[in-house]
Amino acid sequence: SVTKSEGEDPSSTDGHSDEFVANFTVPLHAHSGTHHVHVYIGSPAQRQTLIVDTGSRAMAFPCKPCRSCGSHASPYFDPALSTTQRTSKCGNCLLEGISTCSLFGDHCDIHQKYTEGSSWSANEVEDIVWLGTSNVVESLEDHMQLAIFYAFGCQTSVKGLFQKQYADGILGLARHESSLVAAYFNAKVIHRNAFSLCLTMD
Repeated sequence: SVTKSEGEDPSSTDGHSDEFVANFTVPLHAHSGTHHVHVYIGSPAQRQTLIVDTGSRAMAFPCKPCRSCGSHASPYFDPALSTTQRTSKCGNCLLEGISTCSLFGDHCDIHQKYTEGSSWSANEVEDIVWLGTSNVVESLEDHMQLAIFYAFGCQTSVKGLFQKQYADGILGLARHESSLVAAYFNAKVIHRNAFSLCLTMD
């Protein structure tokens, strides 16, 4: 499982125990050599399966009408179907340091490269986002407390492993003020600006 946030141990008598208890836990899945989570985006919700990456901070996945993004676990996210999506405009790019004003229109672009050679380009979009399970109904009923507006990359092109991988895209969880964990903490959804990954041998 992937455990989002940690609060103080309720059994502590002084409230300062070094042991923490998660206030939200969602499943972490292993497939094709990577670990990933199910993320729901938009209204109505569209599910994406994302690699959990602690070495980067951006969340991104293929969006229609990308023609080079490959075939993955889920259909491409379609921003046109979401009543809550907002495309970031020049002068209001939300992902500071990685998002810039496009040379080809009034929107924000993101370009990311990784050490093993893969890369992607995307438009910056903001929409309702939350972590869940593979079951849509369960995720709506049990995990909507995790729903917040969050900016991500709507991929328009990908190269390298992003074209062939099982997962749709990537969820960057590096320690940064723009990460999803920090956004949850700032929205008071989680108790601490922290998360843990629990891996088993099953």
